[in-house]
Amino acid sequence: YINQKLIQAMIQQKPDALDGIEDIIEKFKSAFDSISKTDYSAPLMAGTEQVYAGLTYSKGTLDETYLDNQTHGKRGFTI
Repeated sequence: YINQKLIQAMIQQKPDALDGIEDIIEKFKSAFDSISKTDYSAPLMAGTEQVYAGLTYSKGTLDETYLDNQTHGKRGFTI
């Protein structure tokens, strides 16, 4: 519904088509904030490496960059 309203407002160039969307998003945010306060579960994957990756657009290509935060080239789980 929200995506449809956003697309409609962009195509028709009518910002008033977005009326009410902010209220819906605020309600979702409030609900997720409340739910997240009750979640005390542990992370699903502990002891894994932290990897930073990103995509860079070049002329005619899409390049992927990768930064491994760990030393010695360890991959996967650490014990």
